[in-house]
Amino acid sequence: NAHEIYVSICTIRFLPEEQRVTVRIRMFTDDLDTALKSLSGASPKLDSPNESPASDSLLNAYVQQHFSLKMDGEPCDLQFRNRRYDNDITESNWEIATDGSVGKLNIHNSLLTDIQEAQTNIVRVRFGEERLQFNFDFKITDETMSVE
Repeated sequence: NAHEIYVSICTIRFLPEEQRVTVRIRMFTDDLDTALKSLSGASPKLDSPNESPASDSLLNAYVQQHFSLKMDGEPCDLQFRNRRYDNDITESNWEIATDGSVGKLNIHNSLLTDIQEAQTNIVRVRFGEERLQFNFDFKITDETMSVE
C-alpha cells in the first residue's frame, strides 16, 4: 500500500483583522501513522475502526516537535483545533493568536523527514494579497521571511 510520493502541504493564513493565524497541515495518513508509531512505540491505527483514543494527543506532540513558527523571534503558541480524514490524507487544523503584526516570520518544518528522507514539505504562506511558497525537505527545515 506504499505510495511513491512523500509530500505534505501546509497552508499558513494570516488574518490580522481577526488577530489570528490559521495553519492547515495535510499529510498522507499512512506516513503520519508510521511517524506517530515511532513516537509512541505503537501504531495509533489512524482512520480505522480501532483508532487509538490517544491519536489527537500523539498528533499534537508530533507536530509541536517538527513544526514551529516564530514571529519577530518569539515562538508562537500553536493550538490544535481539529483534524479530519480526506481519502488517504489526514488534515489537521491549528491556530495562533496574534496581535496582528508579524514582521519577520521563521518557519521550521521537519514533518515526516524523521521517517522518510525523500519527504518534501510544501508551505504556502498567505498574507493579504501576498502568496509565498517554500519547499522544505530532509536538509532544508528552516526558512525566514519578512511579512509586512
